[in-house]
Amino acid sequence: MLKQTLFLCLAIALSLTACQDVTPFENQISGLKSQLDSTQNLLTQAQSTMQQDEKFIHTVFFWMKDNMTDAEHQQFQEGLQSLSEIETVKHFYLGKPADSARREVVDHSFDYSIIVHFADQAGHDAYQPHEIHQAFVANNSSLWTDVKVYDTSLE
Repeated sequence: MLKQTLFLCLAIALSLTACQDVTPFENQISGLKSQLDSTQNLLTQAQSTMQQDEKFIHTVFFWMKDNMTDAEHQQFQEGLQSLSEIETVKHFYLGKPADSARREVVDHSFDYSIIVHFADQAGHDAYQPHEIHQAFVANNSSLWTDVKVYDTSLE
């Protein structure tokens, strides 16, 4: 019985000690929650701005020749990335097919894709004849077998 009482007293003492040390952690948690709230607000504002400022989406899919070298793939990717430097481009994404589930409606047959956001159709129209875009086409069109463009207006 004495051992149980001592054990109980020890458990109570440890609990009280732990409770006294919780306050600094509660303050840290509160601070982290505040930072998270601020970050979420900034993200919401950025998304709202993006939706207001980007009204034209240019999506392009490329199917490449089968016998391309690693150097040609590198050249092509660098050429694609150079398109992001055109002044009217708001956001630029370069990717390859995702390893998503194989379903009848999912097309994994392409090799590269880009998604380019513009403020409006005028930004897109200025992008097409731009010297960087024209150089990309001239230097890389021999590497693809097919290209498909899907333009979307959000207005």
